[in-house]
Amino acid sequence: MKLGHGGSSRAPLTRWVQIIGPLLAASVILAQWNKTDWNWVAWSEPRWLWFQLILAPVVFGLEAQLWRSATAPSGFSNSTLVSLRNTAVYAFYQLFLPAPAGEYAARLGPLAARDRSRAAQILLGLQAIKWQARLGLGGACTLGIGLFLKLPAAVGLLGGASLLASFALGILIARGRRQSLPRWIPERWFPERSWPDIPHGLLLGVSVFKGLMYALSFALFLKSMGGCAPLWIDWGAATAQYTLASLIPSWGWTEGLVLGGAGVLAFDVLGCSVTAVLQASVLCWLLHTALPGVLGSVWAGREMRLMGRT
Repeated sequence: MKLGHGGSSRAPLTRWVQIIGPLLAASVILAQWNKTDWNWVAWSEPRWLWFQLILAPVVFGLEAQLWRSATAPSGFSNSTLVSLRNTAVYAFYQLFLPAPAGEYAARLGPLAARDRSRAAQILLGLQAIKWQARLGLGGACTLGIGLFLKLPAAVGLLGGASLLASFALGILIARGRRQSLPRWIPERWFPERSWPDIPHGLLLGVSVFKGLMYALSFALFLKSMGGCAPLWIDWGAATAQYTLASLIPSWGWTEGLVLGGAGVLAFDVLGCSVTAVLQASVLCWLLHTALPGVLGSVWAGREMRLMGRT
């Protein structure tokens, strides 16, 4: 089964976009090269690191719960343990495949062929809700920090644009739940021309909470190195960084670089150490992407064998 949508004509363009994204992030970091002391930033407040023992399983568990909650109304048998294992395999695939392809391979691969089309529509719906949450969170935090710190008007405009995009996506989802989807949405995405039967409010709430917990993890890594501002401001800036990084196509193994480039932009207005931001970015990548990916490699072989049988 092809996990993409559409023919091969778009594949070269997609690959180029996913190469350019990390290169842009690297260019942002290199632009700061001569302005930065690249010495390791010591743990000045290491007590904050203990909270990562709670946040790491929380973020991972919320991602697993999103898929379980999305598939439950359609009758898929998806226990908590299976969802956690499937999410670990997703993290493993994400290390080597572009983000959408990695999730499609992990989520749809173990399913019987007859169920994959329906599950693909559920996954598309879930991804749209995740984007609604990311854009809303990032926009609200960017706008709020811009107003509170009296930053340039461009910061507020970016936050407002992100909020509007989230609102527009919410309207599109609401319309799809009540009537047929607009014609400009490709039929191959939703063959039935209707929104999949998934609990929108629950998934949006879980997505928002997951985004906040991920951003808090980054802010606490930064806080353990002294921080840039009060924790709540660092947390808001990390939320904006999370949204910005999500907009840059990449593979899992370049996610730390992309997160670092987005962090340099998001925290520049706070006068934060570039080295500290990059350290926190790499640590977040190790904790929330690489470590789950290593765990997922244990089950990935079995999932691949199942894909070969169906």
